[in-house]
Amino acid sequence: CNCNCTFTGLSALAIARGFRPGGHLTCFDRSEEWIDIAREHWRLAGVADRISVHLGDAAELLPVHAPAQIDFAF
Repeated sequence: CNCNCTFTGLSALAIARGFRPGGHLTCFDRSEEWIDIAREHWRLAGVADRISVHLGDAAELLPVHAPAQIDFAF
């Protein structure tokens, strides 16, 4: 896929706001430009500490950066 999966971070922000204490979200995207925009939105919303983001191909990075158990993916 050549998509920008995180894009501006709105979906990630909504998911992170719904977490119970200790919840964490891992995002992947191919565009550093969009990730920078998303990070700013997460910072302003107060959820940046709940989100990790990695630049590159999710299929390659997922086994390295995601937890052993994935509860939800889209």
